[in-house]
Amino acid sequence: MQKIFPGKKAAKKAFNLNIRQIMLGPLVFLLLVLFFFPGLALAAPVLSLSPLGGPAGTELTVSGSGFMPGGEILVWFDANRNGIKDNGEPSITVPSGSYGKIIATLTVPAGLSPGAYPVRAGLPGDGAAPANFTVKGPTLSLSPTKGIPGTTVTVTGNRFPANTPGWVWFDTNGTTRGTAENFIKK
Repeated sequence: MQKIFPGKKAAKKAFNLNIRQIMLGPLVFLLLVLFFFPGLALAAPVLSLSPLGGPAGTELTVSGSGFMPGGEILVWFDANRNGIKDNGEPSITVPSGSYGKIIATLTVPAGLSPGAYPVRAGLPGDGAAPANFTVKGPTLSLSPTKGIPGTTVTVTGNRFPANTPGWVWFDTNGTTRGTAENFIKK
C-alpha cells in the first residue's frame, strides 16, 4: 500500500492552480489587445516583384500576401513617389483571394529618370505595401575603347526606347554637349 503524505496533495493543487493562472494571464491579455486593436491581428502585407529592375516598358509581375482575404486590392506604379495613386500612373485592381494573396501585371511607364520607384498595393486610402523597382537608364559600350586616329569604333547601346531615332557623335571639344556641326545621324 502506498503512503500518502499530507503535504503532497496540497502541493499538487497549488501547482495546478499556478499553471492555470500562468496560462490564463497571457490569454486574457491577448484577447483584450485583439478586441481593442483588431488591426494588430493581421501581419503587414508583403510584395515581391519580378523582375526587380529594367527600362521603361518592362512588364512587371507583382505578387503579394498578407492582404485581407476576399478584398479588392489596388496595385500601382508610384511614378512620382508620393505614396498616392495619381492619374496617369499604371494601376490595376485585383482580388486578394481566400488566403489574402494577389498577383498583378503592370507596365513600367515611359519617361522616368533612372532610379528606384515604389510599386504599391493596398486598399484605397489605406497604408499600401511597397516594393521598389529600379528603372535602369540607357547604356553604351565602345569597342575598342582606345585607338589611334582613324580607328573604327563600334558603339553598342542597351535600354534605349524601341523604334526611336537617336544621335551618336564623337565629342571633339570635351563639353559632352553636341552641336549640329558635330552630329552624325545614323
